[in-house]
Amino acid sequence: MPELGEVIRRAREEKGLSLDELAAITKIQRRYLEALEDGQYTRLPGPFYARAFVRSVAEVLGLDADELLARYESELPKHPYAEEAYVLKLEKAQPRRKSRDVFGPWLARGVLLLFLALLGYIFYHFVLESGSWWPHSATSSTWPSAPKVRDNLPPGPITEPAPDSGNAAPAPAPGKEEPPPGPEKAELLFVREEGKTSLYEVRGTDALTLSLSAPGGDVWVRVQKDGEGGEVLFERTLRKGEQVEVDTKGAKSLWIRLGATANARIEVSGAELVLKDKPNVYNVWLQLGSSGSKASS
Repeated sequence: MPELGEVIRRAREEKGLSLDELAAITKIQRRYLEALEDGQYTRLPGPFYARAFVRSVAEVLGLDADELLARYESELPKHPYAEEAYVLKLEKAQPRRKSRDVFGPWLARGVLLLFLALLGYIFYHFVLESGSWWPHSATSSTWPSAPKVRDNLPPGPITEPAPDSGNAAPAPAPGKEEPPPGPEKAELLFVREEGKTSLYEVRGTDALTLSLSAPGGDVWVRVQKDGEGGEVLFERTLRKGEQVEVDTKGAKSLWIRLGATANARIEVSGAELVLKDKPNVYNVWLQLGSSGSKASS
């Protein structure tokens, strides 16, 4: 029977994920993933983390976490609290000696009664009698009075408006300045989807621009020029709330690979690409179409 680390390594390679991609999706550091696949559990933070890491990795790779933990229980490090729990259980099983202190319960009750009596005295003296703890009424005399307005001012000269001669030209209505038109957004035409890859044609623009952001959380991104296997233009993990503009260097097509797809937001030449309900690891292939035509609706 293969070891647990070998099972995890094979499942990761079948999914086509690198250790960096798996680390970005599971939020587990690469060195811990390497230790897990090599079976070197002493390099992990502790026995609890060994089981937690196995469960997180199994969920991403489509493995049954409970079955893995049960099958390789002997291989995983033992929990340090198992022996302590056994000792505590033995201690609880031993009968407790009865206290010979007859005055113990009565002394505790007496202290409690004195404490309650002290609280009652403080409440009565400071709250009910003096009222020092209650806020002042809103109608208290400390509020400043409103200033009085004089109504006996001497009457000033009354001026009548000049009669309209009819010669005055009407004031021209202020013209509304139209804002300059902004750059026209491109249109994304969905072509097809094969497995975990979608192909889009970008129309209405002469060049591809790419804006990436992570509004929903951390997301790992790799962008390659002119298809998969081309020049890598961008590759790293975007932190939550981060946004970057990728230099596409005049590319005619872009290959984008995502880890944690639900957290990503992609804008291509001003048009947003919606990737709802897509797998956690997903590919997008963008091809520049005819610049003068529009995508049919």
